[in-house]
Amino acid sequence: MQWGIPSVNMNFPEYASIIEKYGCGVLLNDLTESQIIEIIQQLLNDKDLYLTIQRNCIKASESLIWENEAIVFTEKLDF
Repeated sequence: MQWGIPSVNMNFPEYASIIEKYGCGVLLNDLTESQIIEIIQQLLNDKDLYLTIQRNCIKASESLIWENEAIVFTEKLDF
C-alpha cells in the first residue's frame, strides 16, 4: 500500500472494510483464474481507475501504519 500498488484481495470482511473505507484496492468474490485476469486487465486498461486507487493507497498508508495500529492493539490487550 505504501508504494501505491492497488491491492487485490478476496472479499473477506477485514479486507473489505479497509478497501471500502480507503478505496485502495479491488475485492474478488471468487478466487478463479478468470476473475483475477479480469481484475488485472481492468486495472491495466482503466488508467483513471488505477491512478485513483494508487492515490488512495498512498493516503491510506499514512494512517495504516504500525505506530497507529500499535495503539489500537495495546488498548484491546488492556495494557
